[in-house]
Amino acid sequence: MTALVQAFVDIVGILFTFVETYMVPATAADITIIHVAIWTPVIIGLITLTVGFVKGLWSRRGRRA
Repeated sequence: MTALVQAFVDIVGILFTFVETYMVPATAADITIIHVAIWTPVIIGLITLTVGFVKGLWSRRGRRA
């Protein structure tokens, strides 16, 4: 089981390093159309999920268990 967890952590580390190296620009001058094409839907999705989560929390406040 420990080996399986270690393999998972290693794979996540490799993916994180790849994203950090190639997908996150170091400066504003390094932003390309690829960065815009990839990160725009990601940012929109995160905003949508956050707004939906907050709305869900607010709608549950008035309900009784």
